[in-house]
Amino acid sequence: MPSFSLKFLLVIYCFSNVFELVYGIKCYQCSAAKSLDCSDMMVHMDGIQPHECDSVFEAEYCVKSTSLDDGIGSKRFCSSIDLGNYCNYVKQPGDLITYRSCVFTCSSDGCNSSSNHIQNLHFFILLLFCLLF
Repeated sequence: MPSFSLKFLLVIYCFSNVFELVYGIKCYQCSAAKSLDCSDMMVHMDGIQPHECDSVFEAEYCVKSTSLDDGIGSKRFCSSIDLGNYCNYVKQPGDLITYRSCVFTCSSDGCNSSSNHIQNLHFFILLLFCLLF
């Protein structure tokens, strides 16, 4: 017959697995090719909200991809695989310019929103304005 402490550990283990299933990661899920709300400016301005990644089995990561898929723009989605953080330069036959295509992977709720560069730019402009006037 198992001891009380072994039963207690078994109950804790079962509850931890249940809560892991219930509380999945929330990510922004959209494509700029299909919705203007997926652009960095709209995501930054709360145009959309992060949603549970219920449709992706064992989703642990949020991804923001900027590429030429379905047009130039961002795609935000859930992933069960860490896709890393990197950028490539792409030039398709017939293109006059080279495009920068990037993938950013993160693992906290809503982390695949727009970058903080927009906030930093606003702060810098405000600071510059205050210093000049």
